[in-house]
Formats: sequence, structure tokens, C-alpha cells
Amino acid sequence: MLFQGGAVTSRSNEYQDFSIEGVHFREYPVHADDFGHRVTEAGNATATKDNTVVLMGGIPTDANETFYWLVSNLCRLNPYLRCIILQVPFVGSDTRLLLSETLKARYFDRLLPFNDQVDLSEESVDPRFYRHNQAIMAGRILEQLGVNQAHFVGHDWGAVVFDYLIGSNPNIALSDSRGSQLWDHYDEAWSALA
Repeated sequence: MLFQGGAVTSRSNEYQDFSIEGVHFREYPVHADDFGHRVTEAGNATATKDNTVVLMGGIPTDANETFYWLVSNLCRLNPYLRCIILQVPFVGSDTRLLLSETLKARYFDRLLPFNDQVDLSEESVDPRFYRHNQAIMAGRILEQLGVNQAHFVGHDWGAVVFDYLIGSNPNIALSDSRGSQLWDHYDEAWSALA
């Protein structure tokens, strides 16, 4: 289920191979925790870690499609690259919320246009959608793909998932490029970096 402009749209569960401007893409599921996590790859499947780039976009758009143009250009510029686009873990056309009986939201929210505070503390949540849990799953997916180190490119929700992944596994990242997204974690030690 994808959320676009406030509307719910769906995407076919069919995986496919396709080409963009002469670059071959292969889309397939990686199964973990009873979920088929969508992965799209292009480029040299036998690339070294120095030539492996892992990308993750955000939502509500199709995070894989967001990166197709970038990956096709990267692979044309450098035929040695292996580009792996991960869909945000547990987000897909067949996603069904599994609300916890005991786990409740940790946050308050703001209601626009009047900026009234909304108490969400009694709302059940699906813990799979906590970004740190999505980061754990992203690590498991990469492990199944045989990726121990790579360059990371995250945008929106994907940037935050990669922040958690790399924060917990700093040796996995040869480099990290991130697009904009608000953080939902702050470590006081980071202020020393400024």
C-alpha cells in the first residue's frame, strides 16, 4: 500500500526485469520475517565493496522508482558499480498493519492549522515501523545479499533508517550521503561535532 497525496494507491506484487536507457534492472523479493522485502539491482553483480552503492528512499512515493534515474546514470558513468535499491522495510503493496496489544505511540503530534497538540500515547503501533527496527531489517536484507560494506545513499525516511543502521554498525558504511528528513533520535555527543 502506497500513500500518495493523501490517497492510498496500490502497486502490483509482480517483480520484473526492465531497462532504462540501456541499463538492466532486476527486481526481486528478499524474504525475512514473513515479508517479501523488495530489492531492485542494476549494474555489476560481482562489484567490489568499493563499487557497491545501497540506496533507500522514503514514503509516500515508491522509494525504488525514486532512484531509477540516478542509478541508470551512475551505472552508465561507471560500469563497475553495483547499485542496490532497498524498499523501506515492511513497506509494500501487501503491507498490513500488525498493531501491538501493548505497545503504544511514544509521541505527541501537532494538528494543523492551529498547532494544537494531539496525544497519541493511547494509540497502538506496529513496531516494525519504528525506524530502528527497519534498520535492523535492512541489515538482515544486506546480509542475505552478501553486502558487508558499501556506500549508502538515503533520502527521506530511508536516510533515517540508514542513520540507525550505520549508527549501530559503523563499519558497514564506506560513505553515507543523506537527503533531508527530520531525525527522531539525537545523541548529545553529536554537539561536539559542530
